[in-house]
Amino acid sequence: MSACVDVPALSNTVPHGFTATGGGLGLNSLVTQIKVWHRWRHRSVGGPWDIRKADARLLGQLMDEAKEHHLSAVGRPGWFRDHESEIVDVAVKFWGPDYSPVLSLRCHMAVLLRSDTVRWFGVDILPSRYFTLKRMSQAEVRRWMGMLLYCAPHQPLDPEQGPAVLGAHDDPCAKTMAQHRAKVH
Repeated sequence: MSACVDVPALSNTVPHGFTATGGGLGLNSLVTQIKVWHRWRHRSVGGPWDIRKADARLLGQLMDEAKEHHLSAVGRPGWFRDHESEIVDVAVKFWGPDYSPVLSLRCHMAVLLRSDTVRWFGVDILPSRYFTLKRMSQAEVRRWMGMLLYCAPHQPLDPEQGPAVLGAHDDPCAKTMAQHRAKVH
């Protein structure tokens, strides 16, 4: 199946993931699916600057809703319970559509903790809910980008290049992220 579904194609066939009968999907659901595909196709959803934001409370709600609707990616509820009070910020990035059991948007959640560490995991969000999330400003996106670049795992030198500068156990992320955040704030 192509990355988007054109409306004329729907009159002749039912693409994978769309259910004409059964499964509880009616006309409203089909219209919603067409709108999501149209927005995705035209990059108003999923484009490089389409990063949404949430806080700890909203992240908990989104994970509860995913579980309630029996969506396949429900986040990390156990981890969330243990770390909810440490969450500073959440970035939400659309990754792609999912169809189990209904159309949802698979999103990556990047969660910034007070310890200046970032954790990420997937959560499926219903399209109607996704479009209520506020977009990050370009300044917020740049701030996140700066923090995340410091957290990319360091690739050690190849063996023929000599000894590695950083050992496998070294994690420069927390120190450099704290320095970066101090500059930004």
